[in-house]
Amino acid sequence: MDARLTEFTLNSGHFKAVAGPLAHSANDCVEFFKLQCVENAHLRDPFISPLPFNQEMYDLTLESKPKVGILIETPILQVSKSVKRALSITRKALQEQGFEVIDVQITPEEYAEGRDLLIGMVATGGGPGTMRDFERSGEHTMFSVWMNFFLLSRSSCTQWIIKKLMSSIGMGRGAAMLKEFNMRNEEQFELFMKRRYEFSYKMSEKW
Repeated sequence: MDARLTEFTLNSGHFKAVAGPLAHSANDCVEFFKLQCVENAHLRDPFISPLPFNQEMYDLTLESKPKVGILIETPILQVSKSVKRALSITRKALQEQGFEVIDVQITPEEYAEGRDLLIGMVATGGGPGTMRDFERSGEHTMFSVWMNFFLLSRSSCTQWIIKKLMSSIGMGRGAAMLKEFNMRNEEQFELFMKRRYEFSYKMSEKW
C-alpha cells in the first residue's frame, strides 16, 4: 500500500509531505482513498475495516445524486476565512451538480467522546510500543512526550492526583484530555474498542 501511494505521489505531483491527504481536486481524493481501501489493509492495521473500494457502488452513488454533509463551524472547530470561502465554493459546486447539501454539526459532547476514544486507543494500542522503541534507541524525548510516557506508567491513583492538580492550577482542559489516558488489559481494551465502534456507527448514521 505504501509503495503504491508513493508511486501515485510521484506520478501525480498532487501530494506533498503533510499529515493527511492534500489534493487539487475531488478526483485526487478518490484516487487516494482507493489506495487506502485495499483488500488486505485490515491485516496490517486492525483499525481499518476490511472494505475494499467498490467502483460499481461508487458509480451508482454518483448517478443517484446523494446528500452531501458539510461540517459547519462550531466553537470547538473554528476555521479561518480561507477555509470558510473554500467550503462556500464547494457547497455551490455541489448544488450546481444536483447534490443536496446538508449542514452537519458536531456537538461538544460528541467531540469530547471522539477525543477520549482516540486518546484511549493511542494510550493502550500504540503507547507501549512507542515507549519501548524510544527506550531501545536511546532517544531523548521532549518534555511533553516524556510526561505522556510518565503518566502511562503511573498507577491510577497517581494519575488521579496529577489530574486534580492540573485542574486546580487552571489546566482543566489538559486534565479532561487525560481522562481516558491509561493502560488497559486485554479485556478492558476489547470493551473500549466496542465503545469506539458504537460511536463510529452513531456518527456515520448522523452523517
